[in-house]
Amino acid sequence: MRTACYFLLGLASSPLAAQDFPNRPVTLVLPVAPGGTIDINARPLAQALTRILGQTVVVLNRAGAGGAIGTAFVANSKPDGYMPVLASASSPGFAFACAMSSLVVFADDVAGTTSTQSRRH
Repeated sequence: MRTACYFLLGLASSPLAAQDFPNRPVTLVLPVAPGGTIDINARPLAQALTRILGQTVVVLNRAGAGGAIGTAFVANSKPDGYMPVLASASSPGFAFACAMSSLVVFADDVAGTTSTQSRRH
């Protein structure tokens, strides 16, 4: 549930907060194979977010290349907030794909803070 709070805090601190969000289903992308720790934790998170947001949150696994395939999939999607990624920051592919994306939301479990960093190419 702590992750759900970070996820919602990240959305609230984004430009989406000014809009009526969400008004369609949200796809939570996991750059890992089904059945792992991230996947097992993401499914109850998606159910909780569905209740909180009032819109369906679908889990989509896009595994491969150490997390780079799923993360790049999100980074190249329309930047409207309807396709967040949930991954381990310790994955080298995830870290590389984040470095290449234009908008990254970081949740720091130690400090309990969320920051949004935007970088244009």
